[in-house]
Amino acid sequence: MAILAGKILRRAAIFFLPLTAAICVCAQDITPPGARNGQAGAAASFPATAATSLSEVHLQVDAGRQTGPVPYAWRAGVFLCSMPGGYPKDMFLADQQPGMVEFGWEYYETLSAAKTEEEFFSRLPQSSFTEWVREVAKAGGEPYMNLMPVPIWLRSGKNGNRKLPRDWQGWERYVERMVDYFNNQLRIDARYIVWDEPNVSEAFRGTMEDYLLLYKHTAAGLLRANPKARIGGPAVSEFYAKLQAVKDNRPSPLLPAFVRYCANTPLSGQADRLPLDFLVWHTFDAAPVSPGRYDLEVKAARAILKENGYPENTELNIGSWSALDQFPELGTNVRDSEFLGAFVVASVIAMERSGVNRHVFFSLFEDWICAPGEFTNAEAGLITRNYIALQRDFSSRKFIQPSDGSLQDALTAKELRHGCQTDSAVAADVEHVL
Repeated sequence: MAILAGKILRRAAIFFLPLTAAICVCAQDITPPGARNGQAGAAASFPATAATSLSEVHLQVDAGRQTGPVPYAWRAGVFLCSMPGGYPKDMFLADQQPGMVEFGWEYYETLSAAKTEEEFFSRLPQSSFTEWVREVAKAGGEPYMNLMPVPIWLRSGKNGNRKLPRDWQGWERYVERMVDYFNNQLRIDARYIVWDEPNVSEAFRGTMEDYLLLYKHTAAGLLRANPKARIGGPAVSEFYAKLQAVKDNRPSPLLPAFVRYCANTPLSGQADRLPLDFLVWHTFDAAPVSPGRYDLEVKAARAILKENGYPENTELNIGSWSALDQFPELGTNVRDSEFLGAFVVASVIAMERSGVNRHVFFSLFEDWICAPGEFTNAEAGLITRNYIALQRDFSSRKFIQPSDGSLQDALTAKELRHGCQTDSAVAADVEHVL
C-alpha cells in the first residue's frame, strides 16, 4: 500500500504513478483499471472530504486489488495526419493500447503527390501509411481510413481535391483497390469513412446531393472489393451541421438526411440499400459530463437509425473530439496543462456512459495548426512536432476509470457552467433535427 500526497489545485490535479496510470484528484473514491494490453489495474481511493475542506490529499493505492480489463473506450483512439516512422510510431505503440485510429493520406506527400493510379498503388505497400496501419492492427487497434481527398488523376479544375471526382468509374476503382489491398491482401479489418467534415466549405466544394452521390459510388467500389468491408459517414463537424441542399434551396442538417438516403437507395446488383456500418460525427468543446451533450447526440442518433430501419446497435463513432475554443481563459489549447488532462479523462467517461462506441482524439501529433515554438497554444496534438509527449495530457490517457464518475467534479464550476451554456444551444439544435 502506498500513500501519495499532493497539493489540491483550483483546477484538476494529475498524479502520475509508476503503473503508467494518471489519477485525477476528485472528491470521491476512484477505481482505475490497468494502463495497457487489457491488464487489470490497482485500486486507488482517498477521503470524500479531501477536495472540499483540506489542502492536502492522502491517496491510497492498493496494488494487489484487481479491477478487471480496461474498457474499450479507454484505449488510445487518435487521429493521424502525419505518419512518421521509427521512434514516434514505436513510442506510441509501446506506451498505448490503440483503439480506433483514423488515418488520412492527404498530407502524406508520398501518396498525395502520386499523379497516376498506378503510381499511387505502387507506392502504397512501402509507405509509412501502410506501415502504421499494419502496426496498429497488429497491436490490436482498429484502422479507419479517411477516404479524402480526390487523388490527383481524378481531379477536375481548381480545388479539384475538394470537389466530386471527374470520373465515377475511376473513383470506384480507386476505392476498390484500397479495400482490396488492405482488407483482402493484407487481411486487415480496415474500415472506411467517406470524407471528413463535408459541411465545411474548405473541406468539400459541393452540395448535400453531391456528398450523398459520393457516398453511393464509394460504397459501390467497396462492396465490389469485399462485401464484408465496413463503411460509414458523414463525419460532419458537429452533429447538427448543415449543408446546402439543392432540392430545398437551403442548408439542411446532413446527418439525418444521410441516414434516410442510405436507407432508401439501392445499389443495383449489390445491395437493397446502401451499407451504413457506423455513423460518424465530430464533437468539439463538449462539457465532459453525463448526462450532457454526448447523451443528447447518442439519443438522437439512435432515434434516426431506428426510424430508418437500421439496427439500434449500429456503431456510433465520434470521429474527432477535443477542447479547442470554449475555455480560452483557461488556455485549453495548451496541451501540457492540468485542465486538459482532466478534460480528456472526464470526456472519455462521459462518452462511455452515453453509449458512444468509438472515438478519436484530435490529434496524435501537433501537425495540424503550426506556430513557432515547441510548446504553443496554437496546436492540437498530444505529441509535439519534435515528438515530445506532452505528459500531463498524454499520460492521462494511460488510463483510469472512476467507478462513480466523480472525476467530472475535477472541473471547476466556472468551467462546467461555460461548457453547459454551449451545450444548451447544441441540445436545442439536436431536438430541432429530430
